[in-house]
Amino acid sequence: MYGILNHPSSVAPDPESRLRAWAQAGVRFVQLRAKGGEADERIRLVHHLGPIAAGLGVALVINDDIEAAAADVTGIWGVHLGQEDHHSSRRSPGADAALRRLRRRGRGLGLSTHNLEQVAAAALVEPDYIGFGPVFSTSSKLDTAPVTGIEALGLACRHYEGPVVAIGGITAERLPQVRAAGAAAVAAISSLEAATSGACEARARALALAWEREA
Repeated sequence: MYGILNHPSSVAPDPESRLRAWAQAGVRFVQLRAKGGEADERIRLVHHLGPIAAGLGVALVINDDIEAAAADVTGIWGVHLGQEDHHSSRRSPGADAALRRLRRRGRGLGLSTHNLEQVAAAALVEPDYIGFGPVFSTSSKLDTAPVTGIEALGLACRHYEGPVVAIGGITAERLPQVRAAGAAAVAAISSLEAATSGACEARARALALAWEREA
């Protein structure tokens, strides 16, 4: 189970509370998606959450910030890059150097993909996993690519040799289709968010149990 920690969030508790709640429910990968703040604020959040994640046995993935993911902070698994971020022609020389440093340190790389052409291109970069979607319609992100559908997810899983993480509109009711398509894991945002820590934990636990039932 892969939780995406949107920050800031208007509907959920602070990032640390959500991280702890999801960890209690068995979520072992959490991606920090802090798009709204300044870079310095994001770095402070990474320094705060990294050691907490390590203590909870959670791998903290940093969304789209290679420099933050390469920081000397315990608990960081690596970075996840979107289509608009992982092409070297669009990155600064500093970001390229940070990505090399990140890989030398043994930290991971995940890439977003939205179609089979992008899946094939991602394979050349040799990421540790790819995200594929949005499989279903979602309101969690306003800048999403067109919905791929479950059939395209199945094709992506067959064409890509590594783990494929399905994302976009993931609910417990849709997990049988996603599991049957061959996804190694599912990533969720709104399905894991709630107004209190207890409710966040309950949602995460329900989704995790439903996923395991389909194994």
